[in-house]
Amino acid sequence: MNLIGHFACAQALPQSGQLGALLPDVLALYSRRARIPALLAHWEAQPETASAAAPVLGGVRFHLHVDRVFHKHPLFTETARALRETLQAASDTPGLKRFFPAHVLTELYYDHLLLHGSPRLPDAFHAVLRDARDQALAFAEPHPAVERESLAAFLTRMVEGRFADAYLDFPGIFRRMNRMLGAHGQRELEAAETEAVRKRLTAHEATLRQELAAFVADMQHWSKAGGADAPTVRAPYTVGADDARVAEATGELGRHIS
Repeated sequence: MNLIGHFACAQALPQSGQLGALLPDVLALYSRRARIPALLAHWEAQPETASAAAPVLGGVRFHLHVDRVFHKHPLFTETARALRETLQAASDTPGLKRFFPAHVLTELYYDHLLLHGSPRLPDAFHAVLRDARDQALAFAEPHPAVERESLAAFLTRMVEGRFADAYLDFPGIFRRMNRMLGAHGQRELEAAETEAVRKRLTAHEATLRQELAAFVADMQHWSKAGGADAPTVRAPYTVGADDARVAEATGELGRHIS
């Protein structure tokens, strides 16, 4: 999932847990080298100081759980497959690896649905990044790729620039997608492709909104239960070549902030 999806799933957690659920993606936006596994290893190796970071660590682990379930779930796999087919049918212009925008656009669209389904989410999302900034800095600072002042400035830009608002409309979604494509050496989406994607998604909006709400509710229930009642994946899943190739894209969505 992308940032808003993780934030929605983490609503049953305290603020520090919500922050932890955002940090893997936020730190990936900040720097490609700021890897969460290294930070988890750091804190887990220091039990005498890790207690202070325990709520944030719980949120980070919750983020990883949500991603594992989501990327095996038909809500993601079937939508990403449909969007890849849509892109292929809309244009055969070279320079685009269609599995990548299909993956990313699926996640950005679900952020879009969540923002419109709960108008309070944008303000609440930005408030957590603002109010829990010191916790974010304390958690991330041990990583050698993190510089405290630059991360603080980055978080301020996310909050003051209303980062999540880009997902409120399709033009914003496609602008962020095109920036990512350029950063990965791929061409931008053509007008025919963006229109085909928009039509494909809006044609199924009601069903996708209902499925997404059920998934988020499952994740919220899991967080309340502390992992004792893990959600069920409703279809078998086999990791394919495309999934492996886009695994690194998870948490890198919207990397380039305007």
